[in-house]
Parts: sequence; C-alpha cells; structure tokens
Amino acid sequence: MSKKSLIACICTTLVVVLLFLAYFAGLFGRKTVEVEPISTEYHRQYIGDFIENNGHVYQYNTDLTNILFLGIDTEDTLNRFTNPAYAGQSDAIYLLTLDRSNNEARFLQINRNAMVDIDIFDPDGNVMLTMPGQICLQYAYGTGSAQSVWAAKKSVSNLLFDIPIDSYFVMNLEGINTINDAINGVYITMPQDYTVIDSSMRQGARVHIIGNLAERFVRYRDINEFNSVADRMERQVLYIEALLENFSQGSTYDFYYAIEPLFDDVILTNLDWHGFDELTNYNYHNCRVDALPGEEVATDNWEEFHVDNDALEQYVIENFYVLSE
Repeated sequence: MSKKSLIACICTTLVVVLLFLAYFAGLFGRKTVEVEPISTEYHRQYIGDFIENNGHVYQYNTDLTNILFLGIDTEDTLNRFTNPAYAGQSDAIYLLTLDRSNNEARFLQINRNAMVDIDIFDPDGNVMLTMPGQICLQYAYGTGSAQSVWAAKKSVSNLLFDIPIDSYFVMNLEGINTINDAINGVYITMPQDYTVIDSSMRQGARVHIIGNLAERFVRYRDINEFNSVADRMERQVLYIEALLENFSQGSTYDFYYAIEPLFDDVILTNLDWHGFDELTNYNYHNCRVDALPGEEVATDNWEEFHVDNDALEQYVIENFYVLSE
C-alpha cells in the first residue's frame, strides 16, 4: 500500500469513527447539504476577529479547520423533515480541529448534558422561544435534516465563544456494526472490567470488537448510574484509538467501497471527496482528545453538565487564537 493510500485510509476512518461513536449509525446524506439559517439571525464573521483577555489582544487562528461530528440516537433517515422534538438527540458530540501550520489534529469531546440555550423551532423553522437545556436536545428541536444540523452547529459554536465550524458529519444509529465490520473490527485491551457489556470484556483482556459488540461498546451506559456519560465517552476514545490503529493496516479503496452502500441512507455531511482527501494531510497518531471543562450535577429529573465558562474561555483562547502582534 502506498503512503498516500495508508494515510487516506486512516483519515477516512477517523471521520467515520467519530460519527458512530455516538450511538450512531444510520443515514448518510451523500451530497453536500448547505446548512443555512431559516429564519433566525446568526450571520456573524468570526474569521479574523480580535478578542482581548487579561490585557492581551488575540486573533482567531485562520490556519484551523473545525469539523463537527454528531451521533444521533435515531434509526430513522436523517435527510427528512420532522416535527420539532422528534429529530433525535445528539448523544455524541465531537469537534475535530485540524491545524494547517503543523498538520496536527485534536478532538474536543462535548458532554451531551452540557447546559446551553436551546432554540425551540416551530414546524416552519421559526424560533418560537429559547430556553436552557442539554446541548444534545438542540438537534432534536429543529425540523430535521439540514435545519437541525445548522441549529446544532450554531449551539456548539455559541458554547465555544463563537468559533467557526467549517464542516460537519452527522450519523444515526443504524450503521455502527456495519462500518466496524467493514474494517474487520478492532482490538481493544480493556483498561477496566466491562463484563456488564459482554462477558469477554474482563479487565486486561484483549477483545476483538466485531459484530454487534461495536455498538454495545460505544453506546452502553447505565442510566441509573450518576455520570455514566463520562464512562461511555472514555470507551469511545478507546475505540477511536483502536480504529486508527486498525486502519493503518487496511485499504482506503476497500473501506470506501464497503461503506458506499450506506451513503444516502446514513450520513449528512458537507464534505465531498476533496474534503476527505484534504484530511490526509494531517497526523492523527497520538492526537489529543480534550474534554469540556465543568462538572456533572444531578437534578430531580436528569443530569446536567455545568460548563466552567472561565476555564473554557481560556481553553478556547489557547487553542483557537494566537497572540496578535
């Protein structure tokens, strides 16, 4: 295999990986879907913006490209109209940041329970009201397809102090196992006991994640256990790392044509083949996976993740801005 093919393979994986690490698997809208505001005001120029912090002036780093990954907890087709509240929740939210200046990549895990302002839309796509809610609900309270994608992008961007989000991948529940099996699964050494998921997943055991084990490993959580979301996100990171290792030994060509039948049924994305090819320029080995700063809090009815906005602002400045001369 050529070096180019090898890198393309890794990167194509990366892209799909994150997608289904979120209970995803399901419906890929094949062509570019332009996500534009329907009736809300959200036209803002971020690139080149300056911000001031602690007496210093910073400028947005224009060498960065940000790609949002959403895993939607539905088996229904994503490229369809739905009444608000029924489009499905974003149970996995990741932001991939690519830096053209050094060809490095990093991920930011965004807790599904992070509390933000949620826009509630009517069936015509107009915002009826805005209220506090878990960020996973924003996709659901759109009208599905491109409009829900746009609303979720807006919500994540707002959370991260209005950084731009250039591209997106959205995937539903149906295809996790199919995509995993297309690469003959992955091998993961269990850092702790996960026999509640499968009896083979004892601490220290090296397990071949194949068939329905893939969906169970990346989706399972005990809803009766406080902050079980954190444990699931840790397993998703384990899966990402294993997937990248697996793809370094595979064929991009074989993988692409193995998953092509899922296109038009499983994914919504605005990346075309050239966008995929661009991803091959970046190094994904030992890439950082950062977590949203804050704490999980139990309420009477559900869990909420309260973001530490001061820490998050510092994170955004350090990772998305450069000191202005």
